[in-house]
Amino acid sequence: MAAFGQLPPLPGNLGEMAAFGQLPPLPGNLGEIAVVMVKKAPRLSYREAPPSSCREAPPSSCREAPPSSCKRGSSNRATSRAKGGRRFKGYDYSRGAVFFITFCVAGRKLLFGSVSSDKVILSPLGLAALETLERETRRNPGLRLYAWVIMPDHVHLRIYVCPGLADPLAAVGAFVGNVKRWTTWRAKQLGIALAWEQNYYDRLCVSREIIELVDKYIANNPLKWSLMHGPNPPLKVIEPFDSPLLPESEWWTAVGESGFLDGRCKLASIQLSRSILPGEVAAVVARCLTAVEKGYILVSTFISPAEQALKRALVARGAPMVRVVPDALATVYRPKEDEPGQFAAGRLLLLSRVAAAGDSRHKAWHSLNDAIAEIALASGGTALYVKRERRGAPLEWRFNRSRAV
Repeated sequence: MAAFGQLPPLPGNLGEMAAFGQLPPLPGNLGEIAVVMVKKAPRLSYREAPPSSCREAPPSSCREAPPSSCKRGSSNRATSRAKGGRRFKGYDYSRGAVFFITFCVAGRKLLFGSVSSDKVILSPLGLAALETLERETRRNPGLRLYAWVIMPDHVHLRIYVCPGLADPLAAVGAFVGNVKRWTTWRAKQLGIALAWEQNYYDRLCVSREIIELVDKYIANNPLKWSLMHGPNPPLKVIEPFDSPLLPESEWWTAVGESGFLDGRCKLASIQLSRSILPGEVAAVVARCLTAVEKGYILVSTFISPAEQALKRALVARGAPMVRVVPDALATVYRPKEDEPGQFAAGRLLLLSRVAAAGDSRHKAWHSLNDAIAEIALASGGTALYVKRERRGAPLEWRFNRSRAV
């Protein structure tokens, strides 16, 4: 049994954050919920009042106050705070917003069920958590739940905060806090010791592409779990990958040594044009390697012949590197060629970014090279572009995009 939410059509105008469908009612028999990957839900403007079923007060049994012991402790309090979130400074959340939210069981204990054949089999406590989600959504018409999965030790949600709420962020915190509190109460009734990690993780979804990626991530979570806990586990993809060097408005994924982008390492982005002649490659590579000797970590797409030669030289030296690709990494990643040894030694970070909708392959690569240069400069490092303006002209070495040397 899988605890997925439905995935209604996305809004046509993300600037307005409007026209989300309503949360469909859960089946009466929670034990027979099927996997729902993509279904259409009614399209409602956020100006419309929610259906009466969403305004109903919960049954009296749901209004009973839980034991006082459930109200104590920071991890189960009625209002949780976000931690590790990516929020935009100056954004007016009263206009409406879409959040990707995660909260976890303390110690990552497997209390909510198990995963079999890429499907979540919810335990009695997992079913109680699902029931709590549905009830809390009905009690909060200003919040709409569009995608969710309850995993054995954590919960993922995509929530839409309707425009007009007096304190939208507090409303989200109260929602998460109440889900934790009521689930903890049900755990006590079942004789289970449940404790939560403090607060929760959130991320503001700022584009249609990111919302689609979040829904895909939630839907693929049981599959990812099965692969990661299988006999030959691949590498775990960090999704989304947050770094102080990356733009908040973009969705990045990564696998490998994520510490390279924690802001403490100096990066040097390298873009070597295809105009570099075969006889010039060795000298260009040798000059690029001087940056490694000075403590820089090289960042590149490693696509052109000269860049591929540089990559081989880095591998031979055992030097760290960051390789960037334009397409989002899969749910999990199986290393290729010489990558296993690099990953095992902590010398490789594979980084990817979703290309903008409608971009050609050529434009996506150019945009990615610009982004790589910005990342390197943000680290306090440098950005190098080696190119030849025209046939027969000497190579130009441009640093920080401004001068030829």
